Amino acid sequence: MRETNPNHPPAWIASARLEEVTGKVQAARNLIMKGCEVNPNSEDLWLEAARLQPPEVSKSIIAQAVRHLPTSVRIWAKAADLELEVKAKKKVYRKALEHIPNSVRLWKAGVELEEPDDARILLGRAVECCPTSVELWLALAR
Repeated sequence: MRETNPNHPPAWIASARLEEVTGKVQAARNLIMKGCEVNPNSEDLWLEAARLQPPEVSKSIIAQAVRHLPTSVRIWAKAADLELEVKAKKKVYRKALEHIPNSVRLWKAGVELEEPDDARILLGRAVECCPTSVELWLALAR
């Protein structure tokens, strides 16, 4: 399937997973990275590539994904998840919010990492960017 239609990301993912379950992890990694080259705008391919790689390599793959898809909430969330320190996670979420200021999911995740006073300030900005989010207004009211 991926040879007849190389622009079909699910075919690349399926091929890589087949290699992975047969024990050929390196072949799966190579295959999924080839899929990312062919389809650089596929969020699912980048996330699968990050999943297949060891954590230290996953960070660089997600960094590449962010360059191709700077408005992908899922990619930014994965980038934050890969960070081990809270300070680094906060930095990732703030950078993500520069690119996607209307993402309720990113605001909520960023606010959860903050101390109460900083969270209040962040929530104030969040409701400015996402005025229709009931969740953010309720969090600010609390």
